[in-house]
Amino acid sequence: MTEPDLLPGPPAQPPPATRNSPRNRIAALLPLVLLAVFAALLWNGSGRWNAGAMLAFTAPLLNTLTLCLALLLPVPAFVLILWRWRGLARVFGGSAVGFLVIPASLLIPLVWLFEGHAMSPADDATCQLLRKVAMDRTEVVAYRTNGGATTDYGILVQQELPLFCGLRLVRVLENRGNQYDAMLEVQGRDSVRVTLFGSEGGVDADTLQLKAWSPF
Repeated sequence: MTEPDLLPGPPAQPPPATRNSPRNRIAALLPLVLLAVFAALLWNGSGRWNAGAMLAFTAPLLNTLTLCLALLLPVPAFVLILWRWRGLARVFGGSAVGFLVIPASLLIPLVWLFEGHAMSPADDATCQLLRKVAMDRTEVVAYRTNGGATTDYGILVQQELPLFCGLRLVRVLENRGNQYDAMLEVQGRDSVRVTLFGSEGGVDADTLQLKAWSPF
């Protein structure tokens, strides 16, 4: 055997990553994960209007930032679809998500604009804490809302469950405009009497039932 035959050969090169490698599969699924988080955060933020329970921070700024970041999630999802998906999946997936990118991005300044108390503490000029009563582990809280010079005062009554680190479960029990003040009186284990005092002097009272903590 000659001396050249004893020399070691070049080091073996690692095989190139294939399309079906675990890393590529995870990258391909990442847009779906981002869109699922986007949908979950939007549904959570809609709890104020659909009467479902929602997660919220005590600090309004964190709530606004969370919603703004959620509205940005279709952008990286769109980029990843164009980069990682192939064939018809990229065409139809990119088109569908692309239609979300522009309206979601345009909503960000509107969210920031209409959340006027975003840079202030929770108890500020636009959402002032009035009354709070404790019921078992739940609190019922009444706020006076003020959207500005062109809107009337309103009363917002929420069922709140403190969790941890300023996070809480919130469900809207009453949200009525043209009201200035509210009184809360515990009627039973799961009911509270709310007396509303109108901005023009009227008085209205109703007994509200606490609801289960469900997102629907």
